[in-house]
Amino acid sequence: MRVHLTRRHAAVVLAASLVLLSTRINRAQSSSPFEGARIAHVGVVVRDPAAVGKMYGQVFGVSVKEPADFPGKIDFPSDFRGDRNAHPRYTFANLSDVGIEILTPVGGASPWREYLEKYGDGLHHICFSVKDINKAIAHLTSLGGTLELGGSPGVTYAYVNFRQQLGFTIELTQAREPAAGAAAPAAAPIEQAASALLAPRISHVGIFVPDVTRTSELFGKILGKPAPEARAYPGILFPPGFTGDPKAHPKIVTFPMNAGVEFAEPQGGASPWRDYVEKYGGAMQHLGVPAKTDLAATVSALEKMGGRVQLRAPNGSTTFVDFKQQPLAVAFEVGGPPAR
Repeated sequence: MRVHLTRRHAAVVLAASLVLLSTRINRAQSSSPFEGARIAHVGVVVRDPAAVGKMYGQVFGVSVKEPADFPGKIDFPSDFRGDRNAHPRYTFANLSDVGIEILTPVGGASPWREYLEKYGDGLHHICFSVKDINKAIAHLTSLGGTLELGGSPGVTYAYVNFRQQLGFTIELTQAREPAAGAAAPAAAPIEQAASALLAPRISHVGIFVPDVTRTSELFGKILGKPAPEARAYPGILFPPGFTGDPKAHPKIVTFPMNAGVEFAEPQGGASPWRDYVEKYGGAMQHLGVPAKTDLAATVSALEKMGGRVQLRAPNGSTTFVDFKQQPLAVAFEVGGPPAR
């Protein structure tokens, strides 16, 4: 039997089909193993973790222990061709939510040594706490990531390298499920020395990339969320003596999490964003951190420690202070002090 549809009926059928398709897409996006994931820490690979740890302790006013070797053997995949006795020596700057892991390679060829030899001291990974690490590994490798550590039964950590696609390695850690009926334990307040320059909170991680649309689309697939809209930020205030393009600015996509993940693409000519991407490719560049008290005084104190002011936001609300060539191996986007 033939059914003849009027234009009105055809439009209704088309609309219903689009709603069904949208529902299926939304369900597929929300099925990511990263649903509910949190950033646990960021990782900095350096040559001298003791010196770097000491300096992080100074700027955040927190206690950072002497570095120690990773206990036991690292779980390398079966096709790993490096030194199977390689491991990191590391320490940790505990902050209020997202910490900073400071590590250096011990032994021969390894993911840490390869990074250090190729890029020098710098931000290496973002660690996500996930509910099912094995599903997360499968999800990441299906999207083009390369498994470097973990994956064996019972192993609660993993590295999946997305340096070429996203500008960093994703570390995974298995989230601990609270006992039935028990509330999640509240985080202990961070005690800071009176001399602290920065508040103990990372607001976001900044990654400079050559193509923010392509990068954010991939990261959205990882999280199971559509990528937020890219926004341009013209009117950047450069310091005296800047010889680049005075109209240069970034185009930014930020994914909100417990600390935001911010991808920035250079717009215009020579600038800190373009220089960084041309030197390192897509790469993590800075940590957004509030000043402990006064922004201007904090920036001045960081300059006295060897930091170099790169730029200021158009409204003066944040200042980029570069420590990439100094022991910290990062830049800070320093904002105003947190609200009381």
